[in-house]
Amino acid sequence: MLKYLSERGVRTARHKSEPEIDRAVQLHREGLSRAAIGRQLGFDGKTITKELRGRGRVR
Repeated sequence: MLKYLSERGVRTARHKSEPEIDRAVQLHREGLSRAAIGRQLGFDGKTITKELRGRGRVR
């Protein structure tokens, strides 16, 4: 289904931009939880965790 939609130009997922990831790192430094960061930026908390792990910010 996703392939069908993407072939027709339908966006199925919102991709994270570098500024959004940078903002997530900053909010994490300020003490916000990953779930709160996700809500603020419009992503799932698990997505935020993955990005923070990629930057060495969380285990």
